[in-house]
Amino acid sequence: MDGLKLAVVTGAAKGIGAASAERFRREGVEVVGIATSPPEEPLANDPGVRWVLGDVADPETWARVSELIREIGRAPSALVLNAARAQIGTVLTVSLEQWKSQFATNCVRCRAWSQDLSSADDREWRWDGRRDFVGERLDGRAALDRLLVDESDPH
Repeated sequence: MDGLKLAVVTGAAKGIGAASAERFRREGVEVVGIATSPPEEPLANDPGVRWVLGDVADPETWARVSELIREIGRAPSALVLNAARAQIGTVLTVSLEQWKSQFATNCVRCRAWSQDLSSADDREWRWDGRRDFVGERLDGRAALDRLLVDESDPH
């Protein structure tokens, strides 16, 4: 798969994350999928998707993803930060530990992963930070479409 674009997708086993990974694959983009549960078909056995099972709030998961990106040998063209936690209840009924866990997954780790990719010392796989964050935009599909356009094509 040398020479292909690379996308990193969190929460890639289900829902929007799986749909994003499937779209990338249809466009020929290699995917590093991160999920807490094993993926289902068609992604489970797709040779263009490499899986890291783990929690995005756990720094060990990022260490495994980082190592995998180094093995692949090229910088990600896209980072889809889709994994999230939602606590059901009110401030009075949800424990402080649950709120901390939600904040770590939904905010802290997303910022840390983005920052790590944009400031990596290893220039062989450093993400340049100029790509769109699909999750930052109200129109995520348009951002995803822009990521899939061949940057060498002026049209």
